[in-house]
Amino acid sequence: MSFRGVFSLALFGADGRCRRRLRASNTVVVVGENFMLQTVLTGNGYTVTGPYMGMISSLGAGITANDTMASHAWVESAATIFSARQLANAWGTPTGGSIQLSIPASFMAIGSDTINGAFMVLGAGAVPTPASTAGVLLSAATFPAQTVSSGMTLQVSYEFSIGPVGAVGVLTTDTGQPLVTDTGQPLLPG
Repeated sequence: MSFRGVFSLALFGADGRCRRRLRASNTVVVVGENFMLQTVLTGNGYTVTGPYMGMISSLGAGITANDTMASHAWVESAATIFSARQLANAWGTPTGGSIQLSIPASFMAIGSDTINGAFMVLGAGAVPTPASTAGVLLSAATFPAQTVSSGMTLQVSYEFSIGPVGAVGVLTTDTGQPLVTDTGQPLLPG
């Protein structure tokens, strides 16, 4: 079995028009998997804290399965760009081993930055404060670089699935078309 997730991003200009839509498979990190297994299978009581979504501005060495909130190479977008991580707790009904947000998290840019990905943090200590290292990192994904400026809005959705181990996902547009490099090769997440 594997845990999988997909972040969907819609970028809206200050005029409210949608500029771009992307979908990216993500890395569900080991601490996130262990947290879910511990919570669900051992019967430990748990009150949901978060989950919160945050934006990644710099990828550094990228995203790995061993990332945690306290130790990762990527850099979260600063509070001068997005004032807070966004609460992502409006989940639909699980079906077929999958659940997704029914309302996307909405980030209003108050500054300029390049966004290269998204992540989700939850659990004890998780807070909406950018750059906090508290909480359990559930997952993170990379996107092709998206430039944002004050007044623009990013709407980010998330779908989480449990199922058989599968192939590595390919980044796609909202219509399901694969994103490709300038040489025509599929653009892979992470």
